[in-house]
Amino acid sequence: IFGLILSLVGLSVFRVIRKPMATKVHINMSAALLLANVTFMVGIDEVGSPIACLTCGLLCHYFFLAAILWMGVEGFHLYVMIVRVFGHLSNRFLLKCAAFAWGFPAVMVAATLGWDVNNYETIKFCWLTKTPMICFFMAPVMIVILINTYMFIRVTQEITKSQNRKTDNLPSNQQSGLSDVRDKLVQVR
Repeated sequence: IFGLILSLVGLSVFRVIRKPMATKVHINMSAALLLANVTFMVGIDEVGSPIACLTCGLLCHYFFLAAILWMGVEGFHLYVMIVRVFGHLSNRFLLKCAAFAWGFPAVMVAATLGWDVNNYETIKFCWLTKTPMICFFMAPVMIVILINTYMFIRVTQEITKSQNRKTDNLPSNQQSGLSDVRDKLVQVR
């Protein structure tokens, strides 16, 4: 929690780092993680009070899902900037991402509540019961993980291609030096 507070303060205060789009995405993700962790610490074991338990379960579900979706936005932003080679982001990129990453969790929480109000109360913790957890929490989390994995692979491929193009443009005496280094690294393994 302390680290997230420091991150938010640092990212928000310094103008130089506050302007880039990536910083704004970091701020939103850090805020979602901070709120999720504070809610978890304060109310996860409030099973004695049905209203407090329901409130904690709802907020934990919402903020943890929002944090995961902001991680997805981070991956997408990196993908656009690297794979599309400084791809064009619309002027409303952050607004669209915020609507998705803050709005979709609200839809999931509403759907969970609509299914059954008692979905947020277990015997030991104020969290989702088994079936709603799989449908309304784990499914979106797994989708984001799969998409981020794909984007990570594409970004890594693009960076590798870029590095190979740079070494191909080097004079032949420097290329042979790089080949020697690669050969020695392979021998070490």
